[in-house]
Amino acid sequence: KTIGVSGDKFLTLMRAICIVLQLGNLSFMKDPSDDDKSVVKDKGEFAALAQLMGVTEQDLIDCLTERTMKTRNESYKVPLNADVAKESADAFAKEIYSRSFLWLF
Repeated sequence: KTIGVSGDKFLTLMRAICIVLQLGNLSFMKDPSDDDKSVVKDKGEFAALAQLMGVTEQDLIDCLTERTMKTRNESYKVPLNADVAKESADAFAKEIYSRSFLWLF
């Protein structure tokens, strides 16, 4: 009530904040077979986040470790290295955090 949000809206706000915090816990490492690709370090963190977000774990991993490039006639996936994958997760967290405050005010 202090911030003027209650009920389902409050639960949605708390879920968004938990997602931001959980995104900060994600870690990536180089794929042992290919330095240009990344793999997740702890699948448990991804499983917890996927459940919180209501998506599959594999969909979450794919969206944070690959970029989809589209041309006129086709689309293809480009793997992200570990540093770029972490930056992608951080950027996603910042966007959710920012939109949460815009939604409040």
